Formats: sequence, structure tokens, C-alpha cells
Amino acid sequence: MKKILIVSLLIFISIGTAFSDEGWGVGVLGSFGGDWGQAGVGYGGALSLKIPNFPIYWGISLHARSSRLGIGLTGDYYLFRGTLLPDIGLGWYFGLGGWATFYTGSNYTGIAFGARAPLGLNMRIPNLEILEIFLSISPSLGVRIDNVDNFYFPAGGWPIELGLRIWF
Repeated sequence: MKKILIVSLLIFISIGTAFSDEGWGVGVLGSFGGDWGQAGVGYGGALSLKIPNFPIYWGISLHARSSRLGIGLTGDYYLFRGTLLPDIGLGWYFGLGGWATFYTGSNYTGIAFGARAPLGLNMRIPNLEILEIFLSISPSLGVRIDNVDNFYFPAGGWPIELGLRIWF
């Protein structure tokens, strides 16, 4: 089983090398937003990772809501990118991606997963282009399964993310 997983991962990574020419990008971000169909607003933090020559922007996150704590994974592919103000390095992007979260609360445990669509602004700092600041909203829609037998739709929400990434 381990061999199949390793071979699949290597194939997945090698296929992606044809699509992107950026180097390593590592960063942190904070998020703030709400969930569809649930009261209240939550917050969280994440690590951001962009692997060289692979077109997916990854996020590993920690989510805190009033009644639960979760850890999640996102992966986004930027379909469109553009430049708004080249003199200051301001650009924009729109992508599609996926998300999955494992969470636990006072009387339940569950998973949630679905699709997301990040729309954002980014800026590479002039004369310090290894540093990128980004701001996005990433509406997401999916399903949630609690305690193995409770199914909920819609799951997801509207996180607003502010981050800082360093490029190597």
C-alpha cells in the first residue's frame, strides 16, 4: 500500500511540473469568516505552501469556531492571473480548488469537504520581490458528515484570508 501511495504521489508531482515555473513559496495567513447555515463568525490560521514547478497552492489550516476545533487542507489552482498596477507589483487571481477539514467539538466529530473559488489581490513588494502579500475571499461549498451518520449540506463558507508569503 505504501508503494502505491508513493508512486501515485510522484506521478502527481511530475505531471504538475509542466504547468508552473515558480519556485518555493512558504507563508502564513490568517482567516476570518462565516459558515453557510451556521450562526457566528470564526477565525483561524494557516501555513501556505507552493511547491516549485507544480501548479497548486496548498494551505494547512487550524480552524476555531465557538463550538469546534478543526484542522484542514486546501489546494487551489489559479485559472486566471493579471496585473493591475505594475509599478507597485499589484496583481489579481481567480482559481478553483478543493478543501477538506477534520474537526471535533464537545459532543461530535466529523469531516467536511468540497470545492472553493479563491478570488484575490496579491502584491510582490518592489525591490524586495521575494516577499508577497495577498488578500482573498474564497467562497466554498461542500458537505459535512458528523458522527458518521449525520449528513449536512451546505457546508463551507466565505473565508477572507490575509497572508504573507516568501519566495525562494
